[in-house]
Amino acid sequence: MTAKELRSALSDAIAKLPKTLDPLAKREAVRNWHSQVVRRVFKSRPSLSNQEDELLRNILPGCALNPDAIAPEMIPCRSKEDFLVFTYFSLWSSFPTVDRPGRRMKLLIRDLGHPDHPLIGICCLSSPVRQLRVRDEWIGWHGPQHRTIRARNLVHVSDLSTCVSLPPYSFLTGGKLLAGLMASDEVRSLYRARYHDRLTLRQCLCADELYLLTTSGSYGSNCPQYKGLKCEGRALYRFLGYSRGYSHFQIDPTLYEDVKKFVRRRRPETNGQFRTWSNSKIRVLRMAARELKISEELLVFTGHQRAVFAAPLANNWRNLLLGNDGPVDSIRYPAASIVDYWKGIWLDKRLKDRAVLQAVEGFKPHDIRISRLLEG
Repeated sequence: MTAKELRSALSDAIAKLPKTLDPLAKREAVRNWHSQVVRRVFKSRPSLSNQEDELLRNILPGCALNPDAIAPEMIPCRSKEDFLVFTYFSLWSSFPTVDRPGRRMKLLIRDLGHPDHPLIGICCLSSPVRQLRVRDEWIGWHGPQHRTIRARNLVHVSDLSTCVSLPPYSFLTGGKLLAGLMASDEVRSLYRARYHDRLTLRQCLCADELYLLTTSGSYGSNCPQYKGLKCEGRALYRFLGYSRGYSHFQIDPTLYEDVKKFVRRRRPETNGQFRTWSNSKIRVLRMAARELKISEELLVFTGHQRAVFAAPLANNWRNLLLGNDGPVDSIRYPAASIVDYWKGIWLDKRLKDRAVLQAVEGFKPHDIRISRLLEG
């Protein structure tokens, strides 16, 4: 694609962005992004179509669910089959994410209390974005004087980049269960086992100990799955505020590949570095905008703000993230306590709702056949 053609294509993308910050317009933009992602993934992974019936066998029919028997287990993806299951069901999310540079631990959360251990949902812990104003100000990373401290200590922060509950569990606030379990001692143990002998690429630091878990919701303040979660009387997630509204989902994935090729040609010193950058896609888009003499802000600012939450995992998390020495005073969050709280508060409440019970009873695995999203 020539520079002129790329400038025209990016200008068209800008023209399609919502002209207002109306929530309905933003949701429509997200739906368009979702459709693009589903089409791209199915095109690049033919096995998803070929094995769709087999993949759907991971889902429990609603009529077979016994709420009292729910027994979640967090299982890291290790085999090719595990990753295929994760990829397929990640597309059920209304805002599917793409893999970020850095650390990634993908988990299948299965129900050991039912035959064949059906999927409750999927989660992924990823490297956090390097700069997020609402998070950085809350931690205390203010201005250039904390840039080095932030760079060194972000390895002790993980972002819950994917947290998708699947039916029939999603009808019963399964999303809350998953969000709670991601802060648990057991997940931190899995994370520690995965990264205890690995050093980060840039800082050559050990990144196996987490002090803080962050996450965000796709639709502003409407993020019920992170609210009202407790473990042994202690709230898990705290609402920090909103992101500023910069994103890259407005750029078609195929067009973004053309942007990357263009930047590599114009800026050869960046070749091979994209995968090591945080906020890499926005940085690449900004570089392209400067080279093409189009507005950076119009290209990367959509106004789609995300609600940001954080779960401290150590009593002295702030001191540690600000660079102060000392032993880690970890907060204990046993998975069993999180499950008991969820069952006693949130699950029990849903089981008293007749409409919810009807939705559970009527659910069939083929109701979430992802290929249906490609129709029309």
